[in-house]
Amino acid sequence: MAARPAVVVVVVYTPESDVDTRQIAEAREGSQDAKAGFLALNGSDDEQVAELAGLYDVRTTPAVLVFTRGQTLLTKITGYADSEIVAQAAQNARELSS
Repeated sequence: MAARPAVVVVVVYTPESDVDTRQIAEAREGSQDAKAGFLALNGSDDEQVAELAGLYDVRTTPAVLVFTRGQTLLTKITGYADSEIVAQAAQNARELSS
């Protein structure tokens, strides 16, 4: 069994949006650079995001959420963030959770 990552980057996106599509790529690259897990969730799919949106006040896309184990949200970025910002947020989360 593979080890679970200490930090996970989650992107909530709208599939029809070019900005959101680019955000997925940037967030994936940033999470890889920081050796964090990665998950992209379709914001148009209520089953995928309803509980997450309610718990963490996600109202627009794109949104980047950086979690540590135990579902602790350490960073929420609404709007576009490049890979360097995402990597830094994931690295900060790792350092804060250590």
